[in-house]
Amino acid sequence: MKSILASALIFLVAAAGAQAGAQTMDCKTFDLVGMESIASPREQVSDGLQHRVTVIIRLRIDGSFEDVKVDKSSQNLGYDRAAVEHAKRMRLSGVCLHQARGLLYIQYLFRAFNEPGKNEIEHIWRESSNAK
Repeated sequence: MKSILASALIFLVAAAGAQAGAQTMDCKTFDLVGMESIASPREQVSDGLQHRVTVIIRLRIDGSFEDVKVDKSSQNLGYDRAAVEHAKRMRLSGVCLHQARGLLYIQYLFRAFNEPGKNEIEHIWRESSNAK
């Protein structure tokens, strides 16, 4: 009986810690200063597929990007590099900089057939966690 109670207590403490330790805030594209159109890599031959890349960014206090790297790869090095290079040319401002803490994530979508102007940022968010 004691082992069942101990197991239940450990589960509840772990669940409460996970919820209390993680905070997420959605951001908007207008929180990104210096955003330009998103170009597909020149060397890529379109395969007719969409490619998603998520980059993770460590921020400086002024909103400039200290470190940018791929968090979730498209499995295509050219698209991954294009997303990282695009992100490096921006900085964060506004509500997302001042009212949130933690790492910044940007999810890119590269459209099929490299249609001009069709690539986009799908989602931007900040996430803080005791684990990161």
